[in-house]
Amino acid sequence: MRSGLIDEPLVTALYDAALYAGNWRPALERLRCLLGSREAAISLWDGEVAQTEAAAGCLTAERRESYVRWYRALDPKNRIFSRRGVGFLFNDVRHFDETFVAHDPFYQEFSRPMGTRHTLDMLIADDGRTQAYLATMRSDRQGAYDTHAEELFRNISRHFLQAVKLRQKLDASQLLAASARAALDKLRLGVIVLDASGQVAIVNRAAERATAPGEPLQLRQGRLSARAARAAAEMEALIRAALPPHRTAGALRVPRSDRSAWSVWAAPLPADTPISVRGEFGALVLIGSADGDPALRREELVALYDLTSAEFELARALCGGATLTQAAGARGVKISTARSQLLSILQKTGARGQADLIRMLALLPSASLDSI
Repeated sequence: MRSGLIDEPLVTALYDAALYAGNWRPALERLRCLLGSREAAISLWDGEVAQTEAAAGCLTAERRESYVRWYRALDPKNRIFSRRGVGFLFNDVRHFDETFVAHDPFYQEFSRPMGTRHTLDMLIADDGRTQAYLATMRSDRQGAYDTHAEELFRNISRHFLQAVKLRQKLDASQLLAASARAALDKLRLGVIVLDASGQVAIVNRAAERATAPGEPLQLRQGRLSARAARAAAEMEALIRAALPPHRTAGALRVPRSDRSAWSVWAAPLPADTPISVRGEFGALVLIGSADGDPALRREELVALYDLTSAEFELARALCGGATLTQAAGARGVKISTARSQLLSILQKTGARGQADLIRMLALLPSASLDSI
């Protein structure tokens, strides 16, 4: 691998195994081979806790634990990293001669028993919470790293850095999705969150039950649909209308085999809503009984759109037929305050105006704001 060129096996290992599966070993093994090293490792430090993966097994679990508990404080290169920071490439031969190594407790008690002598090490990322180190190690027999190896390491480190950043974003997204799913599972209505393309991103338990085998609704190839052809076409139109650029709420009644029916409500989901996908405009789908049970509770509507209590009360008053002036007077607030709250409601719900907001909320499955 010449400087500036991409090593395809390494990149494949990084973006297939490391990024999506969280398995860094294939990429580290490729790094070890490219650098002619005994070991290659990546360490993610969060305070005093380290997550380390290595290619060849020289850094056993016992050695990693001993490093965290004892030898990190003795590691002489950490003093250098504290001064040089992110992007500095440490090569031990540029800092420590044989006399130093022969008397240094870290080299003699940690590195030598592991069979390593020479090290290339770089702090590739530090966001204030987590530090990411990438390192390769050679035995005394394999010899020190030269300038060509340093240049190669720098080039490779850029790919590892990109993978680390993307993996951190993916972990954060997955954690957020898990938290959102746990919260949405408490709702009695089925909730499905769609991304900007209409792909299903989040499905709560009630929605899973509503789309189970035997139900007229289904999740197929990552999309919400209906089993009957006519209902499927209507569902597609309903969802397409809720997504950009249309962003219009609507509702659909889908008959079930027991003569009851599902009421499906789709509405725009703004990018800054807590359950939006990747910070993009999408759609929110609610599934409830068309026969009036269960109804959407006040706290559920507030949670879905992150409304404040004052914003909810204003929305309820407007949906009850009050003008903005009447709603402000009944609640004892200035008209300017009511206008500000209405603007916030419109931004959070994706409604285009007061009339659109009233229409959107009036279509909610089995719910009337007057009864919430």
